[in-house]
Amino acid sequence: MIKLEITTHSGLNDVVSVETYNATETADILNGITKNESGNQYSVVVLGDNIYSCVDIKSVKITE
Repeated sequence: MIKLEITTHSGLNDVVSVETYNATETADILNGITKNESGNQYSVVVLGDNIYSCVDIKSVKITE
């Protein structure tokens, strides 16, 4: 398992566990480069068991 520390602009600090993590893919989703199947930008991203607004994510760091 990979542990991620998620920091948001609204002041939330979470630690979540994920099976796999690709920083480039996550950045592409957060920056609107990767589109969903309808051709629209994602408005939320799922990290671990949590759902975050893409515009609220400040940083994602691997801690373990």
